[in-house]
Amino acid sequence: MVESVPDLPNSHLFVGSGIAAILCTLGVQEASHSDKVIDSSMTRREALGDNHFPKAFVDRMELVTVTYRGFDSRRHQGQIVVDKAIAKEVRLIFDEIEATGYPIKKVVPIVRYRWDDQASIDDNNTSAFNYRHVIGPGQRTDKLSNHSYGRAIDLNPFINPFVAADGTTPRPYDPSKPGTLTLQSPVTQIFLKHHWKWGGQWHGGKDYQHFEKLEGVAK
Repeated sequence: MVESVPDLPNSHLFVGSGIAAILCTLGVQEASHSDKVIDSSMTRREALGDNHFPKAFVDRMELVTVTYRGFDSRRHQGQIVVDKAIAKEVRLIFDEIEATGYPIKKVVPIVRYRWDDQASIDDNNTSAFNYRHVIGPGQRTDKLSNHSYGRAIDLNPFINPFVAADGTTPRPYDPSKPGTLTLQSPVTQIFLKHHWKWGGQWHGGKDYQHFEKLEGVAK
């Protein structure tokens, strides 16, 4: 909190404006402690950005605004791009996640990272739509990812890594850390209740960040 200086009663306005400008540059809008922290407030056009993705894929996407508890224990607002057929369900799922108190670092359309999945992972950013091929140790990289269909969500991906069948992983998977997902996690159970599949239950390699629902999707 910025306090005014007694000799310069209006100086705090300039300081506060400077902080707001810096946060705006970083793509974050800070609010008072009683309000939400705005991690994303894009339009659909901004969220899909400039891309060369097939029009048929882009046209089926919807921008969903969600709220969640951050690791700072404050309420945050973010946005996620998903297949419009599951948009209402995704909003409901995030409402249920927020009610559990589970912390989420941020939820921002991956366009902010110039469609670079690794950059989004490194920032522990939760996202869904990204027209790309499968990535990860031991995976078929010639296959389109289910993220391309807006039918997969990677949740807190930095702390919920992919672990290959041989144990190869870019980062340790440590269930003791806040935000790490296990089968018993209330968040995992919420997705399973809505008939999503969790990568942590895959045979062979485990993708602990990954939830997907392909029911009814046309590939």
